[in-house]
Amino acid sequence: MKAKQILRKQLRQQIAQKQGGSEDISSLQHHLDEFADFANKTVALYQADSQELCLTDFFKSSEILLPRFNAKEKVYDFSLWSGEQKDLQMGPFDIAEPRVLSELKYIDYCFIPALAFDRRGNRLGRGGGFYDRLLAKYSIGTKVGVCYDFQLIEDVPSEDHDYVMDFILSPSGLFKCDRKN
Repeated sequence: MKAKQILRKQLRQQIAQKQGGSEDISSLQHHLDEFADFANKTVALYQADSQELCLTDFFKSSEILLPRFNAKEKVYDFSLWSGEQKDLQMGPFDIAEPRVLSELKYIDYCFIPALAFDRRGNRLGRGGGFYDRLLAKYSIGTKVGVCYDFQLIEDVPSEDHDYVMDFILSPSGLFKCDRKN
């Protein structure tokens, strides 16, 4: 567990220095267009903070789900979102989330942020376990990790309960994870 804490500290420092550019966003759109047709698909996204790549504008013809905090159970659920800012409210962690809980149990594509990924699809989250608990509640077709290029590292320490990505999307490309190594 200590290795994860050290790695998180190092990556948080690198991320704080990163200034995302418009070239990062435009390259993501290109990679997504080549990857799949998302029309009429259920796509789970995240509300990007200032240190994450934002994907919410890329899926106008999809059913979009965003995490919404369930205060009673102290966990997140994915909830349908109209795509309109007026249908969002600030959640308890200062993250915008859908005003109304409206769940679907099957998700075609789930795009997931992290502090880091490796090419086997291992994910280093922020340390709260929120995404692992969230993903456990749904049937998900394809899990896609989203990161800047420098967040793709050689090896992410993993544990049995950690969810593994099928693909990684970064400004330099989208690739299938190799779980054999």
